[in-house]
Amino acid sequence: MFYQCRLGQIIDELMMGSEFQIDAVSNETLSLRELLQKSRNLAAELQGLGCKKGTIVGILSENRLEYPIVILGAMLAGATITCFNPAYTVGKYEFLDR
Repeated sequence: MFYQCRLGQIIDELMMGSEFQIDAVSNETLSLRELLQKSRNLAAELQGLGCKKGTIVGILSENRLEYPIVILGAMLAGATITCFNPAYTVGKYEFLDR
């Protein structure tokens, strides 16, 4: 079962909307319904890999349409999320790791 949280309830309530996000380059769209379904699918996969409340998931990605799917999927699986910027240098990551 997905991590029980208010976030899932909020998204369920918002699903009636149309397009949620539009990729400015490709014009690809993502509806709230698609966001929720894809996020739930990812959450189930993450849980199958052992992800649960307290697991830390690091995400390294540029801005892209799939980004909120990964964030929400990890949250629904119960994970704590930490995001990394691909533009950072090794030195910046070493500084952040202190």
